[in-house]
Amino acid sequence: MSSNESDRSARRLDLYSRLLLGIVGAAITAILGIGQLRLANTQQKLAERQLSLEKELSAQQAELQTIAMVSEYLGLMGEPGETGQRAKKVIRAAAKHLSEKYDSQFLAKLADEILGGEDLQIREATEPAPAKPAWFAVLASFPENQRDSAINRARELAATLASQGATEHPIVVYKTQISRDYAVTVGGKLAKSEAIRLAARAREKGWAFDAFAQIDRNWSEEEKIAWPN
Repeated sequence: MSSNESDRSARRLDLYSRLLLGIVGAAITAILGIGQLRLANTQQKLAERQLSLEKELSAQQAELQTIAMVSEYLGLMGEPGETGQRAKKVIRAAAKHLSEKYDSQFLAKLADEILGGEDLQIREATEPAPAKPAWFAVLASFPENQRDSAINRARELAATLASQGATEHPIVVYKTQISRDYAVTVGGKLAKSEAIRLAARAREKGWAFDAFAQIDRNWSEEEKIAWPN
């Protein structure tokens, strides 16, 4: 073999060696990159799972603490007069708080069984809230068999509001889907802040001294009350 042929062979071998090293290097880099990506994905999933577990634990702790604080009122809800009303008010607030903030319906279901389904706010809290719910300012509620009473009360309230010049928010009667009651509302479907504000205004103006804000759990509109002439 001549010297030139030897040189060409050596250069080809060097070129092939460089190409092979480049391919091997690229493959190693790709393998390492895939490994790092998988590791990052695994770490992210572990972090998400840890966060989820922390939220579940926080919810369970909140539920247990809340129930412990209000447990004495459960047995007082059936008492007559102010004692029973105060107990119901405490249990309503606690049940709604757990249902709406922590998606826990245990207290609401327990209280609902004790009361036999007679309290709209507690009965509504026995089901999870929708992801993006509307709210209502509730002025009165009536059982399913008292539709006429609900409509009559709604008309009375419309007359009261009209006499005060407060006709910017309509009086609307809704049928609830869980308790199956009729709810007389002012303003119809609202944002939470507006429902709270209107309920407070209703109590202040004497439209309904026990008005409250209630989350919408697929209520259906029954009748919108016309303002009196």
